[in-house]
Amino acid sequence: GMVFTSGLAMCESEVCFHQRQNRALDRALGVLTWAMLAVPLRFAGEVRGVVTAVRLIRLDALPGLREAPRSRADLPPGHALPESFSLAHLAAMETAAQVLGRLLDHRLSAWALGWED
Repeated sequence: GMVFTSGLAMCESEVCFHQRQNRALDRALGVLTWAMLAVPLRFAGEVRGVVTAVRLIRLDALPGLREAPRSRADLPPGHALPESFSLAHLAAMETAAQVLGRLLDHRLSAWALGWED
């Protein structure tokens, strides 16, 4: 996806209403993806993966909903929505991904140099 190819982190809210979001997984799991954080995982000098966190709404918590909502107006009145992620959450995820990348680099170096038992 975009985070992997660009190498840039992403923080997005109301994901379930966006056209580019693949809704097949949400349908299969019976959820709506409300908010998402995605940060690149770099090790061995390149982006090798993406670390992601999501905030979900369970469809069974939305009484009377017959199909996936296209906007907030389609949600049942009075339903409490999950919080969005903040810039502080994004910064923490980026730090965690950097630490994980460094640990992987260390393990790869130790393996290549024969330092492991």
